[in-house]
Amino acid sequence: MAECAFCLNDAPEGAEFCGDDCREKYTDLFGPPPEDALEDEAVIAEVTRVKGVGRWTAEMFLLFSLARPDVLALDDGGLLRAAGWALELGRPATGAELATAGEAWRPYRSVASLYLWACLDRRLVPRNGAPGGLTPRETAAD
Repeated sequence: MAECAFCLNDAPEGAEFCGDDCREKYTDLFGPPPEDALEDEAVIAEVTRVKGVGRWTAEMFLLFSLARPDVLALDDGGLLRAAGWALELGRPATGAELATAGEAWRPYRSVASLYLWACLDRRLVPRNGAPGGLTPRETAAD
C-alpha cells in the first residue's frame, strides 16, 4: 500500500500515484520543517507535480499537514459560499472577492478558513444564498 502523504493509505486507487521515488522525495521535502522551509507557493509547485494532485489538494496539504498559518484556498466551494454569506453578498463570493477580503486576515488566513468552514458545519450559512453575515446590523429599535 502507498505510504505517501498525498495518497489514501487504504485505497488501492491511490497507490498508482506513488512510487519509491515519490515517497523518498516528499518525505525528505516535507519532513520536520527546517529553518529555511520552502515558501507556500514553492510547496504548491512541488506537490502539484504529483499525478492527480492539484492546487486545492496542495493548499489543503499546506493547511492541515504542514500547519501553515496563511493559507486561503480561493477555489474552495465551501469557503466561497461561507465568504459570500459573511460578506453579505447574497451569493457565493468569487475568488477575487475572497482574496480581497482575505487581505485583512493576513497572516492568519488559515484561521479565517477554519472559521468559515465552521460556519458551514454549524449550518449558519443558508443553502438558499440568503444574505447573513458577521457584521453588526442596525435594528428598528436603534
